[in-house]
Amino acid sequence: MLDDNDKTELISQNPSIMQNKVNFNMFKIIHKLTEVGFFDFMFQNKEDKEAFLESMDLDWLEENIQYLDYPDKFNEHFLQRGWVAHGFMHTETMKNAVDIADDKGVDEAERYLVDAYGDDLKDMMFLLNYPPELKKRQMLIETAYDDFINERYHSCILLLLTIIDGFVADTNINMGRGFFNDSTELYAWDSIAAHKTGLIELHKLLYCNRGNTNLEKITIPYRNGILHGRDLNFANKECAVKLWSALFAIKEGVRDIINNGTESRIQERTSFKDVIELMRYNENLKKACDEWVPRELKKDTDFSESGFSEEYDENSPEKRLVEFFEYWKSKNFGYMVDCLDYFSGEDRTLKDKAGILSREFFKGKTLVSFRILDINDEGAAVTNIATELTINVNDKEITEEFPFRMIYLKSDDGKIGVRNFDEGSWKIVSILGIKELI
Repeated sequence: MLDDNDKTELISQNPSIMQNKVNFNMFKIIHKLTEVGFFDFMFQNKEDKEAFLESMDLDWLEENIQYLDYPDKFNEHFLQRGWVAHGFMHTETMKNAVDIADDKGVDEAERYLVDAYGDDLKDMMFLLNYPPELKKRQMLIETAYDDFINERYHSCILLLLTIIDGFVADTNINMGRGFFNDSTELYAWDSIAAHKTGLIELHKLLYCNRGNTNLEKITIPYRNGILHGRDLNFANKECAVKLWSALFAIKEGVRDIINNGTESRIQERTSFKDVIELMRYNENLKKACDEWVPRELKKDTDFSESGFSEEYDENSPEKRLVEFFEYWKSKNFGYMVDCLDYFSGEDRTLKDKAGILSREFFKGKTLVSFRILDINDEGAAVTNIATELTINVNDKEITEEFPFRMIYLKSDDGKIGVRNFDEGSWKIVSILGIKELI
């Protein structure tokens, strides 16, 4: 058990958040010094200087720096209702929920939060492909999500409780014990979800004793009450959404425990030079995001329905997908591995990964032909591609539609990037639909 003196009292006191606030103050100083001519030597002309000052956009920075205080406010309002702040939660969803709670009360705010978080899940599901302890539960996760969107909350909730418990046990951060265990304490240094005011408190709430049979509706997914048959009226959207939120928070907490540890340490200070370089990167990133617009592509006009990979635009998601199809046809499982996000972060050899594809996903399945039906750019890092595949499955030819979600990942750290800005490549998020073909 950690001494409370080793834990900051507020998430906003985390070293990384405090550093962001220091960086913002440095931005303001640099902005002022630039205005008075201190950095004139850096610019070729007056127009370059004015463009740099405009790109800093202090009003936008001021607005965003305020977001750093919202995780504490969120937990203050919603933790005892079964929610916990985490970094995967959409910023606007968290902010809106807190603002509604401040203005109109927590009941109305939670109604908004249940619907908004439920809608956000679609864009977050690919995050559950990693780490390996979650990836091995991918089929259960997808089943739970299908149950959720089809309002089969009873089965969704039971699945999520088992997924959460097994995931934590497999990470071995608590000697093989699951999340729902008396000794479990998910705390990490410099973490949002695994802050002492976060998952530790959520664990106490969800794992509390429920000694009496209860027929009234519950909106907090009490594990013991549900699995021991004491809370009977649990099958509702509120309980389901809160378990999805808990799963993402626990994923973040596990990551931070592994990466950050539990002991406090001295945070390396950011230099003035580092701040200027960060400003320039953010300036270019913001410009790239502002300028990006989704493509409006028409079949047979802007892309071939079933062409060769060289016929598609370089470094486009559709080219990457067609390359995957070509590798599949030629049974080149090694190259197929590189097209997938499925193995990201796994410490296996290429030969092992190719063997898994050959044995577990594509055994007895040969791609005969493909048709690209539609390409939809959902975001600067995400494209959805609808296809029709004809596949020979154990000597029986079938034709079905398969959706492919493509995500753009940076080459240096494997994190989500911005197309046409970060150096990276497109990956296919999931091929479980193909695996399930019999």
